[in-house]
Amino acid sequence: MIAGKDVVGILSAIVPMYFPLTIAYITVRWFNLFTAEQSAGISRFVRILAIPFLSFKVISSNNLLAIDLKLFAADSLQKLISLAALSLWKLLRRNASLDWMITLFSLSSLPNTLIIGLPMTTAMYGQESVSFMIQTLVFQNAIWINVLIVLFEYRAARLIVAAERSKLLAAEDQRRGGGECGLVDLSALTQVFPEKTEVSVVCVDGDGEIGSEVNGNGGFPAKEIHPADGGGGSRHLGRIMEAEKENNLRSEDTSSSKGKTSGMTKLVVYMLWKKIRRNPITYSSLIGIIWSLISFKYDIKLPTLLQRCVLMLSDTGQALSMFSLGIFMASQPNIIACSMSEAASALLVRFLVSPMLIAAISKLVNLHGIALHTAIIQAAFPQGVVSFVLAKEYDVYPNVLSTSVVVGMLIAFPIILSYYLLLGAIFK
Repeated sequence: MIAGKDVVGILSAIVPMYFPLTIAYITVRWFNLFTAEQSAGISRFVRILAIPFLSFKVISSNNLLAIDLKLFAADSLQKLISLAALSLWKLLRRNASLDWMITLFSLSSLPNTLIIGLPMTTAMYGQESVSFMIQTLVFQNAIWINVLIVLFEYRAARLIVAAERSKLLAAEDQRRGGGECGLVDLSALTQVFPEKTEVSVVCVDGDGEIGSEVNGNGGFPAKEIHPADGGGGSRHLGRIMEAEKENNLRSEDTSSSKGKTSGMTKLVVYMLWKKIRRNPITYSSLIGIIWSLISFKYDIKLPTLLQRCVLMLSDTGQALSMFSLGIFMASQPNIIACSMSEAASALLVRFLVSPMLIAAISKLVNLHGIALHTAIIQAAFPQGVVSFVLAKEYDVYPNVLSTSVVVGMLIAFPIILSYYLLLGAIFK
């Protein structure tokens, strides 16, 4: 059972997390000490530096050679089944959005294991539970945060490519109609394919030839386009970016839906890969896994100098994540930044659906003892702060995630205590 001193210990670990959040809220809401640009800079620092260093620290300092395979299977299946169910929901429901699919996956898969989980499970089950909690934390940092980033980047790629392709098709329709070519701004695709040639197309009204000249850094040759009526006339300059890298979209026939789908898919995949390979969380997780395997297999310690360098940045991760959350809360009209129905749905997924799903899967893979209790309890922890940071970075329902994080942390203690007592009664 949890003793009074254990309750004090748990609260001592949780309450300080509200200090940076409160300070951020007050300084922005009442004193306007941070501008929108400065707030965005803080959020970017958290994502680009603080969280990757924190991930490396957590993963590399724990023995991945001693992973409980049944716990890993239960945790992985819970996430995979959630993702598969949400994907099916998105496919079958016309009004189901990709944004909500990503948000619900985040709510069902990324609990606050580091801040809330470790002190609570230690108080409930002792030091024996710590290794299991660390393992679930490693799974989260090494695998599922990166899966979430893949979903975010996939969404971003689809939005950009769809917008730029619409501009290309609009310019093509205008050219075929014999009208003027306006300036087509495809700067987003220029960032994706910097090696592509920019083609300046000279469009001609009425009679005349439409010529083109190359502006850019080399690549595809310029192309000549001749209208049926020929002749000459007033000229207007437009700029079109060649949008396809592998599957050349210079074809005159834009009516083929198969070609459009193929080109769209390749662009999305290429853009997604380009973003993911530049994501620091991915590299920090991989490096952490590699170093953990080497360190514990050959008993090699990270030099003290490097340890302290990592700690200097990793220790800022949690505090600045909460600070960023406080800034976001201050920018909203209410602390509960979303509708009551959205807040209720988020909390229902976080505190009921996720624990029930992993409880069923854990029994299926024959997980038992403290490992079983740990798997279920960690699924009922409040929403992780990292998920809010990513949602804010990609602007995918950050109001829902911020509400889930804040309200979830406020009501976490009685809910988790209830799960603890319930599990003790069911799985004696």
